[in-house]
Amino acid sequence: MTLVRDVLARDPSTWSIPNLGVAKVGQPRTDEEWAVLKYELDAFVAEGEYATGLERIFVSYLKNIDKPSQPAVWTSGFYGSGKSHLIRVLESLWTDRAFPDGARARGLVHLPDDIKAHLIELDTRGQQYGGRFAAAGVLSAGGTSVGLSILSIVFAAAGLPEDYAQARLVLWLREEGLLDAVRAHLVAAGRSLESELPHLYVSEHLAKAILAARPSFATSVPEASRALRAEFPSMSSIDEPKFLQVLEETLRATNATRDIPLTLVVLDELQQFIGDDTDRVNEVQQLVEACCFQFRSRILFVGAGQMALGATPILQKLLHRFTVSV
Repeated sequence: MTLVRDVLARDPSTWSIPNLGVAKVGQPRTDEEWAVLKYELDAFVAEGEYATGLERIFVSYLKNIDKPSQPAVWTSGFYGSGKSHLIRVLESLWTDRAFPDGARARGLVHLPDDIKAHLIELDTRGQQYGGRFAAAGVLSAGGTSVGLSILSIVFAAAGLPEDYAQARLVLWLREEGLLDAVRAHLVAAGRSLESELPHLYVSEHLAKAILAARPSFATSVPEASRALRAEFPSMSSIDEPKFLQVLEETLRATNATRDIPLTLVVLDELQQFIGDDTDRVNEVQQLVEACCFQFRSRILFVGAGQMALGATPILQKLLHRFTVSV
């Protein structure tokens, strides 16, 4: 008698699905999250529409990399269709994500030869610029600023705090060559930078650490705290020029060449984030267009939603920017 498990690639009685069938984009931090991502890459079947989608994205990006503008990608599908799984695999393949145990993303996914060839070309083109960088996440539905929500996703991928003020401080410490000294001072005091950053404006330990690394920053601890509040303010919204400035600073800080890398920004559940908000969809469109103008064709935006862009009047506003459909 032939059993069902005999005709399957894997015996379902010997393994489980750690993500319960729901892929969630974002930066893995815990051992469990790394294990889930490894499963999602190993279980990905790069055939049919999944292979076609990856092919379409890579071909479009590489074809337009030397042109003035890079078309954005819209990935759509009903709930549970696998669109989040696809874009999570795309993000990991883009940078060939390294795992804590030494495994690499491209070694875990079984890919067709043509997609492997596109990845090799992506690597080659990346060597001409600042390498490759990828950020993926879900925009905060409770947030009022599209720009700050996008920056928080990029901050997390760059190893920075997701909070705007905290990330700006860490970027400044890196740029000024003070980060290691500040960390060491805090450790000597029995603290850590990560534990003090949430108390950015009131932490005497952080103020003292910065003063120890740069005595000219302020004349006293209270003055240093006031300077931190003034130089790295908390923001509830951000205008376009400042958004572009901070995004550029962050991207340049990801590599030793200080160049803009070949960048992938994945915004999962973008349709849910926009909802019926005309102002929000207009801000998404304007910021994506501004990035294409500022960084030419280096940045690829990938948005995802359950509906195609032509399905609602709100989504139709994105049609001329998100022109690649998966």
